[in-house]
Parts: sequence; C-alpha cells; structure tokens
Amino acid sequence: MTKSELIQEIAKSSGETLATTERIFNQLFATIQAKLAVGETVEIKNFGKFKVVDRQERIGRNPKTGEEMKIPAHKAPHFTASGILKKAIN
Repeated sequence: MTKSELIQEIAKSSGETLATTERIFNQLFATIQAKLAVGETVEIKNFGKFKVVDRQERIGRNPKTGEEMKIPAHKAPHFTASGILKKAIN
C-alpha cells in the first residue's frame, strides 16, 4: 500500500476530506521525524515505538568490488512493534 492509497483509505473510513486527511497524515509523520531528530522516543500505545539507535563504526564490504571499507558511526531510526500489533498480524 502506498502513501496515497493509505490516505484515501483513512479519508474514506473516517468521513474526512482527502485534503484534511493528507494534511493530518503529513503532520503526524513530520512530528515523529522532528522528535526523532532531537533524540526523543515516540511511543504509540498498541502500535509500537520509534527511537534513534547509535550504530558503531564497523568494517563493511563493497558488494561490487569486494573491497573492505570503513562504515562510520551514525544514528539510525528504529521501530519496535508492540505485542498487540504482533498478535494482530499473526
């Protein structure tokens, strides 16, 4: 499902206009992104938790050439699904 399909589905089931639904949808993800950018954790009850994790520097391999290369330390987004979400999909 694409972003536009998801927005259409939410608008249809909520009775809101497509424009209103898209604006709220975009604001939701912009807010999550902004909070993660400053290192905060965003937890949505019964859905999951978004957080930032620190990745250590490591040695990787270039898949084309096979040459070893250093991958610098960096921060990465991480999502952990809640138990209720896991049960819902199983």
